[in-house]
Amino acid sequence: MEQLRALGTGRATDDPAWLEVRRSRPSIVARIPGLRARPSRLRALAVALGFCAMHPHAGNAAQFFYSPELETIFVDGTIADGDFVRLKRASDEAAGKVKRIYLSSPGGNFMTALDIGYWIREHGYDTVASVMCDSACAYIWLAGNHLYTNSLVHLHMPFYRTSQVTIAIPDEGLVAATWYLAQMGCSKALVDALLVISTTEMNQAFPITGPNTYLYHIRYDAMDAEKPYRDALTKFKEPKPTPVPLESD
Repeated sequence: MEQLRALGTGRATDDPAWLEVRRSRPSIVARIPGLRARPSRLRALAVALGFCAMHPHAGNAAQFFYSPELETIFVDGTIADGDFVRLKRASDEAAGKVKRIYLSSPGGNFMTALDIGYWIREHGYDTVASVMCDSACAYIWLAGNHLYTNSLVHLHMPFYRTSQVTIAIPDEGLVAATWYLAQMGCSKALVDALLVISTTEMNQAFPITGPNTYLYHIRYDAMDAEKPYRDALTKFKEPKPTPVPLESD
């Protein structure tokens, strides 16, 4: 892990080591002693250990729906294994008429979030973070072609629980997070912050928007007309009327 931890020494952003991480994708993992693993092995380890990036108040499972009026796919709830398939299903229903992904999530499954993020970047969609977009949701948000939010977005390293009150951050999770952020074009300053936070016992989530944005060189814009999106989400979450069966003669 020394090659990755060296990235946290404050060297310039054009440091060859950092540029190598951003270029090499799976090969960087293969060259780190003790982590001669391909992404499939990282995924297997993640599933086995239960990597997550979760807000402490995580709640309902994520729901996905498409708004043709807004040309937007909405993601609402906690990200879970299998949600990447559900997101792609919502995209298929949109028949290619998607411009952005609206995120309202406290976090969830880390590896699923990375799958979603890579898919968003591949399709060039914009991402919008709502009032709550933390942990795994933040990784997804960072994948957008253009980033929008009017709120604070919080990030931390993936982890798995070792007891009710303690957690551990596996090397494989650290590699996957660092590799992903590099591919998203994020700054070394952001990775430095994650590496520092991950050495603390609590792995505390920290804001990457608001006053701290300049520290991490994250470029995003305010969502000037967010109300239609919030209204669409509120309407979707309203209880649906139960059909009344017709009485037979």
